[in-house]
Amino acid sequence: MNIQDLKFPILQAPVEATANLTAAVSNAGGMGSLGLAWADADTAAKLVDEVLSKTQSPFFANFVLSFDPMAFDAVIEAGVPSITLSWGLSPDLINRAHRHDIQIGVQVGTVDGAKEAISNGADFVICQGIEAGGHVQSTTKLSILLPQVLECANGTPVIAAGGLANKDDVNWVIHEGAAAVMLGTRFVAT
Repeated sequence: MNIQDLKFPILQAPVEATANLTAAVSNAGGMGSLGLAWADADTAAKLVDEVLSKTQSPFFANFVLSFDPMAFDAVIEAGVPSITLSWGLSPDLINRAHRHDIQIGVQVGTVDGAKEAISNGADFVICQGIEAGGHVQSTTKLSILLPQVLECANGTPVIAAGGLANKDDVNWVIHEGAAAVMLGTRFVAT
């Protein structure tokens, strides 16, 4: 699965989404997500199974590395097509995902974070500006950070995140060179 192959260049941020919302976003042509940082292995596997029963389209599971990713292997075994990591970097988790042909993205808030993620094998990076809601790790405005991350990405797809909410925002970051956008607050109301 390549981010560039999505019908719409929109990823649902890993808010506490239901399997129904995750599948609906994916079925509509974006990429839905499951925030599984706090889920135990059985619950996470059941959620992945439920999404897989509702869509053939790509989605991802997210793990916040400030917490033990206790369900990581369970979602791999359940067949999750993609994984993202937030608030940290784990070369071991990236390698474990790659051994199962699972794409893995890493959320970054700095240029150095992007360089480190890419050098450790991230398939894509999520460039998060300070405008993001939820778990913000950046201290830089997206308008400043995005061009810097795009410059160092060397062809690795970059997803823009943080304060993006409408068509004009999407058009702006795509015009800048981002492969897609990640929207969170837009989906919370859903």
